[in-house]
Amino acid sequence: MLQINEEKWNIYDPDRILSYKLEGFDTSALKFGADIHPREDMMQLTHKESNCIIDFGYYGCEIKLDGFYAVHVIDGNLEEAWYHPLERHESIGFLQGIANVQNMLAKYT
Repeated sequence: MLQINEEKWNIYDPDRILSYKLEGFDTSALKFGADIHPREDMMQLTHKESNCIIDFGYYGCEIKLDGFYAVHVIDGNLEEAWYHPLERHESIGFLQGIANVQNMLAKYT
């Protein structure tokens, strides 16, 4: 499970990824129509003070799962910041993507 200081971060988590025990997570749940839906907007965390955004999403075919997971770190104070992320990390696996989110949380908290 991700460790997030909810006093510092606003959380958007439509699939309730944070409610899953991710150690030993069964990645077969990542199919179209299952509980967690691979899509561009899977989770977004916004720092309440700095407006730093950590965005987690899936890029590729959501049915065939032939894409990748990406974590973008955005300076939410800058105009058009989405075109110039501070960092971007890609992974093929969901759990590695979650690990990338955790690493960025540790770095930007």
